[in-house]
Amino acid sequence: MRAAKILAVLLLLAIACPLGGCAMPHQPEHRAYVISMGVDINDNSDCVVSIQIPSITGSSGGADGGGGADSYVVSSATAHTFVEALVLLQATTPRELDYKQMVSFVASQKAASSPVFPQIVTELMHTYEIFHSPQLIVCAGEAAAFLESQRPEIGTRLSSSVSAMLNNYQSQGYIPLANLSRAHYLSQSVYHDPVAIYAATPDQEHYRNVAPDNLGESYPGSLPHTGLARNEYMGAALLQNGVMVGTLNGTQTQILNLLLGTTDEMPYFVGEKNVLLERIGGAQLSAILAPEGVTLRVDIRLAAKPLTNAPNPEALREKFLGDLNGLITTCQALKTDPFGFALRAAAQFATVPEWVAFSWRERYAQAALDLQVHIEM
Repeated sequence: MRAAKILAVLLLLAIACPLGGCAMPHQPEHRAYVISMGVDINDNSDCVVSIQIPSITGSSGGADGGGGADSYVVSSATAHTFVEALVLLQATTPRELDYKQMVSFVASQKAASSPVFPQIVTELMHTYEIFHSPQLIVCAGEAAAFLESQRPEIGTRLSSSVSAMLNNYQSQGYIPLANLSRAHYLSQSVYHDPVAIYAATPDQEHYRNVAPDNLGESYPGSLPHTGLARNEYMGAALLQNGVMVGTLNGTQTQILNLLLGTTDEMPYFVGEKNVLLERIGGAQLSAILAPEGVTLRVDIRLAAKPLTNAPNPEALREKFLGDLNGLITTCQALKTDPFGFALRAAAQFATVPEWVAFSWRERYAQAALDLQVHIEM
């Protein structure tokens, strides 16, 4: 009976609102939906926040529903802090800004390497409740220029284009899974460091730019190609306590994804011979603590499927072993642990204070490696 009365009241309210002219303050056409956000730090140490939104001028993409390049605009605001710049953007945009459909958050290399970057991510997460996890991207140059170069593919919305593109590159392992919420929470953790997607537009200055020997050792902005995508995604930005400290190239990122289980296979080159490496079971990672020091142990089993002529099995194993060693030593040199070795080591301590007193980062940087690679042809 009570439920029937409540239902009757709700029905009366639903009828009364249209008759009485109830206000609808959050109608979709009253909002500007942010697709991507970028953050830069200028020479005056001010924060420059850029947003990419559908055009408010009424420009449309055509009968197929797709959005053209002129269907999206990039707006920017500069202020002393990130939050002040966001407030200024809202004050100068003729619609209410809505961040809940954002698909990517792009930080310039300079911004991501700044000590204020963790606070920027925290403010974005908690002040604007961005919990649906847009992807965290670090670009080699300015984030505003990166957004300007970001265009929808013919016949699709920009949000769909970006999401599909990132899913494609992630499935190949060339970039990591980098949800903003995961990066935020891992930055607060003492057991695991996050990574971000590394990207660039052509000819932007890189954090670490080397001449590639092959595709996997390339960095974004230097990939020899033409096509729909102007912006390039290749590799990962390494973070320590939420601040960027270095990068991984494409092959290193692929191996990291195999170790973490975010991908199951990767294309791999041995000389001019191409194989598909598929992980058999899960990679075994452990941290061995002993009086003489820490040993990081990895045991991974792979199946190799030749895509061209089959390489020598031992040459394949030795090359992969060398790349795996290079990945871990690169991270050790930067004292960042995206593998979760810290979590395995911390499980051997009775209390958190004992673990903190162990000074994991210093011991991790000096740890010995025990790497076991098994490849079945």
